[in-house]
Amino acid sequence: MTLKTGTQILSEVLVNEWGQYKLTMPKQALGTGLSVVQSKNGETSMETKVAVLAPFRISTTIVYNTATDCVVLGTGSPGEVIDLRDASTYASGNATVNAAGYYEMRISGSPVSDKMGLWHSRPEHYTFSENIGTPQVKGGVTPASFKIGSSYVTGTFTGDVTKGLLVINGVPQSIGGDFTSTGFRYYIEGSKIKAGDRVEFVGLNAQNKVTTLGKKVTLAL
Repeated sequence: MTLKTGTQILSEVLVNEWGQYKLTMPKQALGTGLSVVQSKNGETSMETKVAVLAPFRISTTIVYNTATDCVVLGTGSPGEVIDLRDASTYASGNATVNAAGYYEMRISGSPVSDKMGLWHSRPEHYTFSENIGTPQVKGGVTPASFKIGSSYVTGTFTGDVTKGLLVINGVPQSIGGDFTSTGFRYYIEGSKIKAGDRVEFVGLNAQNKVTTLGKKVTLAL
């Protein structure tokens, strides 16, 4: 596999015996055009072209339900304290933003409504509040069992799901995936998921609205 920008080769690597590869490159400017080609036995594939994107950040709070919890994912300043209050069900929760700038809050039993509010207390003593709600867009995903070391989470879906978000131990990965009439596949670097991890997959529609319950991904060794 060869990674290039224009005619400049940035990285080359051999595909391993499991059909996996990892290409690394020096840091590139946003928008830089990249291309990947596969060569074997003197033949070269057509180019697959991509562009360098900004690091993934959650622009708005993501709320989804699992079979046992309501999960609230968001971003903030490391050390910032987040408090949740639900004026309808009286559910409450709290979390602290980690060093990477993310927080995860899990409220047991999913006792939540569309009257939930978050209160942010920043280390610099600035505070603000925001209102959040549970998913309202219909849809569903059913991820297949994931074999440790694989490169794709796969499965089926219903409704208006056009993209997915993988959450590993409360840390959101990138939004993406290929969703077709035959199901979906979502790329993840195989080394990111280890035995014992808590892995969930969430479906979203074209407007990045959560469309489904977060589904646990079963891990297979």
